[in-house]
Amino acid sequence: MNVKLTKGLKMFFVLAVIGLALLYARFGAEIATVDIVPPEAIRVGREFRDARHNNRHEMHFTVNNLSQFLNFINALESSMSDSLSILRKNVTADHFLYLTEIRTSVFNQFISQIRAFESNDIKQEQSFRNPDVIVDLRAQLAINESFRQRHLTDLENSTNPTRTIGIQNQLVAVQATIDSINFAIREHEHNRENGLFFLTVSRVQSGARELLNFGGGFAARFMAGFAVLTVVLLLLLLLSGLVLRSMSALGIQTSSKDGGKYDSHSGSNDKRKVKRVRKDKDAK
Repeated sequence: MNVKLTKGLKMFFVLAVIGLALLYARFGAEIATVDIVPPEAIRVGREFRDARHNNRHEMHFTVNNLSQFLNFINALESSMSDSLSILRKNVTADHFLYLTEIRTSVFNQFISQIRAFESNDIKQEQSFRNPDVIVDLRAQLAINESFRQRHLTDLENSTNPTRTIGIQNQLVAVQATIDSINFAIREHEHNRENGLFFLTVSRVQSGARELLNFGGGFAARFMAGFAVLTVVLLLLLLLSGLVLRSMSALGIQTSSKDGGKYDSHSGSNDKRKVKRVRKDKDAK
């Protein structure tokens, strides 16, 4: 059973595909104009948010001259080189990505100088603080140190080999806990003594370039949307044809073969020839 489309229905499908592709291209273009952050900033931003530094600060803004800002940040790094530890620094033609640790003593000073740099728009800033848990860590360390000293005393006084092995195992476990707490304390002290700063700076695009990027992105999204919708439409038509063939194979009548006219075996149109046989009364 073939699925046949009329000319009008074909035109409707074509216009629907073109219209939906245009909507997709326009909707995608609006999203692209808002997102000024480079893709790699997502990964670095996640690293920044997952960090455990007591003080964290992020800043985002745009400038007319990115080269001028790069000269500024390089000079600022040179003046505070002893207080900085650069973790990420990525420079492209239109974006600058920066993640650095800054000593707490100059953390606010460093941020204030960047905040003072002239930008094209209002700087977007946000600060985060993690709680100081060094007291709890030191309390846990003291408890485990007392356990360790007790196990050492019990080990010296033990004369039972089985009990000695048990004490030794407990001593190993306590020492592992102590090492873990000491590592956490050193890490926390580092995070308390150094703040984390995340910065993205984008260059303002010219009107001609922005229009070119918009037009190219719009055309690419339209072609992609048109191709996908065309494939989806063809698949739907193929699926409907398979369904109708399956119904026909199962004996489900969807239409008659002669255009909807069914044979009738009764009524006034049923003409039958009747042969009458007359008997001759004088037959011998």
